[in-house]
This record gives sequence, C-alpha cells and structure tokens, in this order.
Amino acid sequence: MTRKPVVPRILGLLVLYCAVFVALVLIQFGNGNVRRTAAAKPFDPAGFVIAEARSEQTFNDALGRWRDRSFAFWSRTAAQHSEEDTVIAYSADSLRRGAYRAAVSSTPAAFRSGSRRSYRSSVYLGGMAQARSSFTAAEQENLSRISRLINEQSPDILKESHVFEFLALRGLTDQVTGVLEFIRSIDAAALTLEHCPGIFEAYIDGRQWLSQAENHFERLIEQACRLVAGGLVKDPERDMVFVYRDGSAESEFNLRLGKALWTWAGDTGSDDWAALGRSLALSVLSLADDSGAVPALVQSESAGTDEKSDGRISAAVLYRILNPGEFYPRAVGIVSGANSVWAWTASPLVSAVQNGGRLDISVSFPVNETHYMIIRGLRPFVRLQLYNIDYRSDPQFERYDSSGWVYYPQDQILVLKMRHRAETEYIRIFFREERRPAVPASGSGAETIAP
Repeated sequence: MTRKPVVPRILGLLVLYCAVFVALVLIQFGNGNVRRTAAAKPFDPAGFVIAEARSEQTFNDALGRWRDRSFAFWSRTAAQHSEEDTVIAYSADSLRRGAYRAAVSSTPAAFRSGSRRSYRSSVYLGGMAQARSSFTAAEQENLSRISRLINEQSPDILKESHVFEFLALRGLTDQVTGVLEFIRSIDAAALTLEHCPGIFEAYIDGRQWLSQAENHFERLIEQACRLVAGGLVKDPERDMVFVYRDGSAESEFNLRLGKALWTWAGDTGSDDWAALGRSLALSVLSLADDSGAVPALVQSESAGTDEKSDGRISAAVLYRILNPGEFYPRAVGIVSGANSVWAWTASPLVSAVQNGGRLDISVSFPVNETHYMIIRGLRPFVRLQLYNIDYRSDPQFERYDSSGWVYYPQDQILVLKMRHRAETEYIRIFFREERRPAVPASGSGAETIAP
C-alpha cells in the first residue's frame, strides 16, 4: 500500500485552520463595525417617550389625576399641615378650585405662629412684619451665594434654579454681565448631568431679556442634550424612563429636568424632546402613593426599575417643582432695568404703567378674596392710593378687614394687604405731587392738586 505524504496533509490542515481564523476575525470585525455604526447614529428622543406623554392632552390628563389625588389628601389632612410647602400647595390649588378661603382658614394655628413659616407663604397668610425679615434674609443669602459662584467662575452656577431670571428680574446688571461672560467662555466638556436642568432653564429665561446673539446659554444646549441622552434608561415593561447617575435616579432631579426639557423644547419646536421631558415627569409621578408622594430614589435593575425605600418626596415639593398653577407664589417683574421693581405675589397677573411721577400697578385676584404682596425696589414716594382713594400707612393694617400697607424706606420694600372688590385692583404710587394749571373757583385764584 502506498502511504500518502504527511507534509501536504499538514499543510492542508494549516490552510483550513487559517481560513477559519480569518473568517472569525472578519465576522468579529464586521460585528464591531455594526455596533460602532449603531452607536454613531443620531440620538432619537422619540425612542424614550412613554405612551401618556406623546401628546400634551394625555400628559395634562395624567398630571391632573395626580393633582386631584394630592389635593384630596391635603384636604383630608388640612388640620395637621406643618410644612410650608404643603400649606402653599394646598392654598394655591384651592384658589384654582374656588376653595381658597376654606383652605386658608384651615391652616393650623401652630403653623401660623411657628418657626417653619417664611415670606413664601405670607402671600396667603399675612404676618408681613416677620415676612419682610425672612424675605430680606433669604434675598441676601441667595445673592451672596450666586455672587460667590460667579466670582469663582464655577460651573455650579448652573445648578442654581432659574439663576438668570433671579438676577435679571432684580436688575442686578453687574451679576448678569458676569454670568454671561463666564458662560461665553466656559468649556462645555466640563459640564455634567447635574448642570443640565439649569442650562435649559437659563436659556429659556434668557430669551425674555436677551437677544439671540446675547443668549450665550444656547451654546451649551447641544452638550446638555448629549449628557441627558447618555443617562437615559427606559423600562419598557412598566413604560417608564429615568435619567440615571451612578446606578440610581433621583426623583426630584428627574422631575426638574423633565420640566426644563419640555419647556425648552416646546419653546424651540423640538416636539420629540418635549415629549421626552413630559415622559421623565410622568415617570416620576407614576410612582406616587395615595398622598401623591414618590420615593426619593429609583435604582436600575438590569435596565428595569426598582423603587428604593430610603425616603420619600412629598407631593407638595413635587408641586413646587412643577408649579402647574397660576396662583403659586413667585417673583414677578413690575419695572425692568437697573432700577427694577418687582413683587413676591400669588396674583396670576401683575402689570404696571409709569405715567410721569406716578406708577400704576394692576393686580388680579378673585373678587372678595384677600392676598398679600411684597414689592421691592420702590424708591420713597409721597402718596399711595387703593380703590382710587388715598390710603395712609398703618403698622396695624393687618388687623382690619380691609386693605392697607407699610413702607420700609431702608430696604425700599412695600408690604401690602389687598382685599379685592373687583377682579383687578390698582395700586397707584405717587413719587411727586403734580400740580395742574390754576382753575378759578368762585372768582378766586385757587388751584387744585392732581389726584
């Protein structure tokens, strides 16, 4: 029998092995190309939108159900309210529902006289002497912190809630300039996910005061979107989506980010991003219990979600972040510019007209209801009218079932109680007395003073 040569057989096996190896390498290389190509595709926010957030109508319906459930809980527990956020949320939503007087009357005496009150709830409850003190202290604390961050050129200025609005509304031109110069030069790569809500908020707020060329927050939007996209995890089984950091999602952060996203995207016509923002908000609210509260943290379990039990966020805090009602306390501009005048108020509509030496402020509120205002930036004046009648300052004005005011010239602060006889009332402030031309009266040369 003739034996076949051994060498050719070995060479044949080697060729076969090499062919298999090359094929495996090509397959692996090809798969790698597929993965890289997929990763390089533009991010599509629509892939993370949940069903109830696809339209504004379904979103508003879901938000309304959560608000109704929370309001029912606040109503049942009104006599036990001890947190300011709860008192404010209940009062604001009661105003919207036409039940304001009952809500204010149910506020526990322990809260009214306690140390947990501040100027924030004074718009409903009064106590304006104490409110003025806490108001000025809070303003100074906030301004000091923001000024320090500006001086330090710290990106953490963007962690502040609505920081640009805070500065512009108060006419703090030096700080506004400092923020804009810093934002113009900041390295976008230095930003983190924590800065993203503040970027969207500042961009939207900036559009009220700045031209497009001056709004340097716009240059950070692309990086903010990229950071948000990188943290998204969707749970398809429960139809929820969250932005995760270090393996967990903070409910308060996701809600603030969601609102900032849908506000920015709605204003710029980015419908899918707006739906994504609504999805983040509804995902947080979907975890609410019967009181409307949600877990503070949600952790990821193999791309799913699992609630963590260490702490909860009350419905009132969520309500403050969402601020869905027009009667929630807020800062409102009256006169813009370096000599700005602004108010802390729960009025849904405040406007003003300057007429020579007079400032006419119109304020809306339900008829026969009472609210309080803190107006800052008013230089000293000579006269004030309510209901077209001269009203004198009275330190005891809160004791009476009528309107009244007190002015603090050292702080340029006017605190005021307004009982509405009509839906829109006017506060007329005279900085000087204007004399009309002489009008003869009974043959005399008497002249009248303009009202």
